[in-house]
Amino acid sequence: MANNSILELDTTLKTEYMVIDGVKHFLTQFDDFSPKDQMALAKKGARIQDLAKRLGTGEITDDEINEVGEITDEMFDKIAGEIPEDVKTKLKPGHKQKISNAYFLALGARAGDMKKEVSENGSQTLSPNSKDSTVEESPTGSNSQLG
Repeated sequence: MANNSILELDTTLKTEYMVIDGVKHFLTQFDDFSPKDQMALAKKGARIQDLAKRLGTGEITDDEINEVGEITDEMFDKIAGEIPEDVKTKLKPGHKQKISNAYFLALGARAGDMKKEVSENGSQTLSPNSKDSTVEESPTGSNSQLG
């Protein structure tokens, strides 16, 4: 009987980062979130997409527009990782939205890479790093956890 790997994990601590005012800040690695938090983030992301579609049609209320800002702030706070408070306070709502968008676009791209990468034995590998990835090891050896 042949032994085939069904899963290959890289437990080396790696995380996405953002450069803000020339300083590299590491974000929370998605795998560090509990399944509950992962699902909550996915649900909030789907809600933002729904509201964005409705905004394009003009069928959105003022309360829903305010909800977009609230969700953006919540998502940013969860992924902000090692960004110090003094840096966070300097960020404008548009900056937070761009950081959140980049984080989730990178996450989606890594998920797409995982689907494309196949090992020699034909099984998928779960190495999420692509040649263009900004994933690096966190210099502190830890990521912020949800509170």
